[in-house]
Amino acid sequence: MNKFIHKIRIKLAHYQAKLLLAFLFCTLVPIISIGILSYNQSYNIAKKQITDAAVSSANQINTQINSRIAQVENVSDALQYNMYTLLQSDKMQTTDYIDRFTEVRNNIDLFKSTFNFCHIYAFLNSDQLGNNEFLYFFPISQMSPLGISKKVLSQIGTHSLWLKETNIVLPYIFDNTRTPKNGIACCRAQVNHITGTVDYAFLIFLNEDELLKILNYSSSTPINTYILSQSGAIIVSSSPKTDPHITAEAAKESVSNSNRIRTVSHYVCYCLSLSNGWYQITEIPEAYIFKSTLGIIKWILLSLLLFIPLI
Repeated sequence: MNKFIHKIRIKLAHYQAKLLLAFLFCTLVPIISIGILSYNQSYNIAKKQITDAAVSSANQINTQINSRIAQVENVSDALQYNMYTLLQSDKMQTTDYIDRFTEVRNNIDLFKSTFNFCHIYAFLNSDQLGNNEFLYFFPISQMSPLGISKKVLSQIGTHSLWLKETNIVLPYIFDNTRTPKNGIACCRAQVNHITGTVDYAFLIFLNEDELLKILNYSSSTPINTYILSQSGAIIVSSSPKTDPHITAEAAKESVSNSNRIRTVSHYVCYCLSLSNGWYQITEIPEAYIFKSTLGIIKWILLSLLLFIPLI
C-alpha cells in the first residue's frame, strides 16, 4: 500500500501531472458550481410557481366554502326566528299552533330545496305537538344519537355550533336506501337557563360529498387540502388516507401572525381560516416540487457529461 502511494506521489510530482490537475480543477469547479447554482435557482422557481398556483386554488376554495358557510348562517338566522315564534305559539290555542307549525314546516322544506341542503332537523320537547312528525321534526331525545348533548347545547348561546356528523340516516322519503351519510352540521338551540331544559334546537346538515367536490377540483396533483377543526380533528380531506402534517395550534399561529406559508415535515403548508372558526390547510409535498425539476437535473448532468470530456 505504501509503495502504491509512493508511486502516485512520484507521478504527481511531474510538471505534466500538475498541469493536468490544475486544468481539471479550473474547469470542473466552475462547471459543477454553475450546475449546482442552476439547479438551485430552477428549484426555487419551480417551488414558487407550484406554491403560487396552490395558493391561488386554496383562496378560491376558501371563498367558496366561506360563501356556503355564510349561506347556512343566514338560513340559521331565519330558522331561529321561525322556531322562536313556534315556541311562543305553543302557549296559544291549538289551531293557532297547528297553523304556525305548518308554516314553519313549509319554510324548512323551502330552505332545504332552495339551498340544496342534505337535510334540516328540528327538535322539539316531547310535550310539544308535532315533535314526532319524523320528517323534519323530531323529539329532543333524538339529538343524543347525533352526538349532541344538552351540555353542548347550553354552550351555544346565540352563535352556531359547527360539528362533524357521521352515519346520519335520512328519513325514508328522502333516501329509501337508508345509506348512512357523513357531513358537517350547523346547530343552534335555545336553552332555558332557569330550568336547564332545551326549548328547541335545529340542525342544518351538509353532505360530505359537497365539500369534497370543492376540495377535489384540483385532485390531479398530490397536493392535499383539508379542513381542520379548532380541536385538531379532520372534518373533511381531499386525501382521506393522508394524515395532516400541521396541528390546529400551528395553523392558528400561522393565521394570526399572517405567516400563512410554512414548511413542516417536508411539506409546504398554506393555512387559511374559515368564517366558522375552522382552518383550511393546503399541503404541497416537497417531493412533488423536486419531481418537477427532474428534467432540469437530467439536462445539467447531460451537459456535464458532454462538456467535461470535450474540454
